[in-house]
Amino acid sequence: MKGMNRIKVVLVEKKRTTKWFAEELGKNPAAVSKWRTNVSNQTYIHWIR
Repeated sequence: MKGMNRIKVVLVEKKRTTKWFAEELGKNPAAVSKWRTNVSNQTYIHWIR
């Protein structure tokens, strides 16, 4: 599974959407989509702020 983004895997396993995840984190869905596709990566510290 080299190169696979863990966020993408977990969302599929849990049958959740990127929009749902963004709402849970209080973040913009476009930003979360970038994290999911590895266009941009943030640390966990940024997620909990």
